[in-house]
Amino acid sequence: MIKRIFITLLLILFTSNAISAGSSSDTTTKKVKTNYDKAVAHVKSAKKYEKKGKLEKAKKRYEKAQKLLLKSNKKKT
Repeated sequence: MIKRIFITLLLILFTSNAISAGSSSDTTTKKVKTNYDKAVAHVKSAKKYEKKGKLEKAKKRYEKAQKLLLKSNKKKT
């Protein structure tokens, strides 16, 4: 009787760890953003700032986007 309880407990411990370890598959498939993708995101946010009338923030976003595009272009050549 004690042997059955012990085996059951061990089985539960080992299977629960295996199940929890296999459930986090989304962390390994994250896509790394390139400088170009980051620049596109900055331009989109700058356009939103322009619509809201926040021109200084928009200008900063455009400058960041320009720097990222220049870096991206250097890597291609």
